[in-house]
Amino acid sequence: MILSPRFYRRLAVLGIGLTVLVLLLPGTVVESIADWVKQILPVLSEDSSGAAGHLDKLVHAILFAVCGFLVASGWWQVGQPLWPLFLVLLGLGVLTELLQYPIPGRTASFWDVVADGVGALLGLWSKKGTDLFSARSVRK
Repeated sequence: MILSPRFYRRLAVLGIGLTVLVLLLPGTVVESIADWVKQILPVLSEDSSGAAGHLDKLVHAILFAVCGFLVASGWWQVGQPLWPLFLVLLGLGVLTELLQYPIPGRTASFWDVVADGVGALLGLWSKKGTDLFSARSVRK
């Protein structure tokens, strides 16, 4: 079953809204969620350095990868460049970091924007790859 671009556009708007909501939660809520995740995944609580210390960047990358895939599914067509969609998502990453600055317990971080950009690229490229792969399969 192939879903329409309109459906993916709605999902993308929902995904972007949820991403903004998650990224603008107060620091105390984020800490509570992090503690809960560490209880479920004890490997993350063993050492605050390493993977557990960068969990925030992983969350940013995953959120933006999902948004990138959904945005590309809704608005991108084979043959079009991806960079305009990437710039929109990167702009969203910059905006969420600027909006985090006044929120108690949150700080703006350049590395969060980098993680957002990496995630957006992964999401956009994964959509491009699946479309190109399916287009080749149809031609055979």
